[in-house]
Amino acid sequence: MSLPEVSSESSAIAEVLNLKNLAKASGGEAVIGGTGMQVEQITVKRRLEPPTNLWLLVLEGELIIDLPHGDFRILRKNDSLKLAKDTQATLNPVDTVIFLQATI
Repeated sequence: MSLPEVSSESSAIAEVLNLKNLAKASGGEAVIGGTGMQVEQITVKRRLEPPTNLWLLVLEGELIIDLPHGDFRILRKNDSLKLAKDTQATLNPVDTVIFLQATI
């Protein structure tokens, strides 16, 4: 029994995208066109103040997020966090971190 051929038309419908490789190959940050998402690789601390509600998902590594009023969250692989619009946060990666962020 042979498998049916996949036409170029159907492959445009379902395209595979390896987000971790995309972040590594792009030099650290890549916008995923038409989705409102981007994948990012960071190795140093940086500030984040999203202009819209933002959802973060850690794909690789461990990320400590310092929040207002001395609060913080530790995200590990497959952990996610919703940040409210204009929340001032500091992202502190433990080694190299790759995460997906999406506007919501």
